[in-house]
Amino acid sequence: PHTHFAAISRDEKRVFCCDLGLDTIFVYDRNLNEISQAKVPAGYGVRHLAISQNGRTVYAINELVPSVTVFAFDGDTLERKATVLLPCEAKKPTGAAIRLSADEKTLYASVRAENALYALDISGARGGAEGAPEVVQKINCGGDSPRDFNLFDNLLLCCNEKSDNVVAFALEEGGKIGARLGEICLLAPLCVI
Repeated sequence: PHTHFAAISRDEKRVFCCDLGLDTIFVYDRNLNEISQAKVPAGYGVRHLAISQNGRTVYAINELVPSVTVFAFDGDTLERKATVLLPCEAKKPTGAAIRLSADEKTLYASVRAENALYALDISGARGGAEGAPEVVQKINCGGDSPRDFNLFDNLLLCCNEKSDNVVAFALEEGGKIGARLGEICLLAPLCVI
């Protein structure tokens, strides 16, 4: 009843559907017959997904408790592996968007009210718990309410809905978000592809 996002699996055999109110990702076949379900922690409100190139790892951003949950996917079933909180100081922050770097070593997330972009190491090279992303950077998004963002080669473009701007950041080697390169004014930008 609270569908927020849907995506097709990499092999195009399954459909993932995030139900924010039920804290559940439903997995369907292409005819929308339910195959399985997976939960994020209760009250976290799963919002959007990013899927690895091989299709075996799914990353979810949770809206109500800003966090990232990692799942293993076997073609039919999602198995929850880890959930990592995104450090926030704002009152009532909400997770918004999630993206995976092309080299699949860095995961990015945005949080509204906190007005922040996060870079998380998922390479395992930093010695964190197995399967758990590690927050390595948090920066200001350059506006108010980073509803969506996307990656384009060595750029990150962030849509700040309430400040009516799209801000461009450089992406550095190693996955960190670098210098703010500029912005354009756009009324209530919601999505960038």
